[in-house]
Amino acid sequence: MTIPKGLSLTRFAEADRGAWDNLVGDARNAHFFFRRDYLDYHGDRIQDHSMVLWRGSRPWAVLPAHRDGDALISHGGLSFGGLVVAPEARYADVAGCFDLLADHMRAEGMARLTYRRAPTPYWRAPGEEDLLELSRRGARRTDVRVGAALAPSGPVAIGRTCRHEVKRAKSLGFEVRPDPVEGAWPLVVDMLERRHRAAPVHSFEEICLLRDHFPDNILARSVFAGSERLVSAVLFVSPSVLKMQYFGWRSEASGTGAAELMDVSMAEEARRGGRWLDLGTSMEPETGELQARLHATKEDCGARMILYETYEWSP
Repeated sequence: MTIPKGLSLTRFAEADRGAWDNLVGDARNAHFFFRRDYLDYHGDRIQDHSMVLWRGSRPWAVLPAHRDGDALISHGGLSFGGLVVAPEARYADVAGCFDLLADHMRAEGMARLTYRRAPTPYWRAPGEEDLLELSRRGARRTDVRVGAALAPSGPVAIGRTCRHEVKRAKSLGFEVRPDPVEGAWPLVVDMLERRHRAAPVHSFEEICLLRDHFPDNILARSVFAGSERLVSAVLFVSPSVLKMQYFGWRSEASGTGAAELMDVSMAEEARRGGRWLDLGTSMEPETGELQARLHATKEDCGARMILYETYEWSP
């Protein structure tokens, strides 16, 4: 396929920061964690190798990425990556981007691209040109993680158990209220340690730093019994999705309906803002297997399956 006239691909440079962030804000798959201030906090741990696709002097797409040996990865520090595409970009532009990217990778001695694509809810407008190109060029799907989400409109089928648990929580006087990240975080840490002997991907200092940079995008909610927190969630809010990025609860909250009240309340908040609710993945951290019972619980609260897909392409 002929590369469209005026199309070029360069590695991100500091002088491109403003153009990069402007495109991310307008993109079909806009998300605050594609902005440079968010990507840069990984700087001491990974070698940034992000790319910018230009149409003349205008950015047409960006690829948040880093280098790991002979691999280009988009993006190991984020929930997902892939091309972030301007509304004006068309199929020929995306196909041309892959041609230019193949030339760049070969010149830099990179043998493969690991491409973690944004799931469907994170697209404000259709954008599956990259999927077609990955297929045409022989890319392999190397990983699939199951998530659960509720759409911003349309029917929601909440199950009998969830309805019963929400009714129980309300009868006990539980309330979902805004909460500082600092207040919600201890429940997240405690639950991960208690259930998985793991720690959050972000440290307390990192999540607070990011919250300070993105105060409208990183929020927290908690289920309170009076002044006591029973369940807490740290939320990542993008133009099209409210995601429960971190979730934690006290062991004594089990069986009280507090968790179901949180899920249903967040779905209502997301839908009021015209957003999807992403309840996160339902995978076992240690084995990568689907936690069927966890996923079924999310389904009972009205969510349905979405996929977080990873592809590997050797140009």
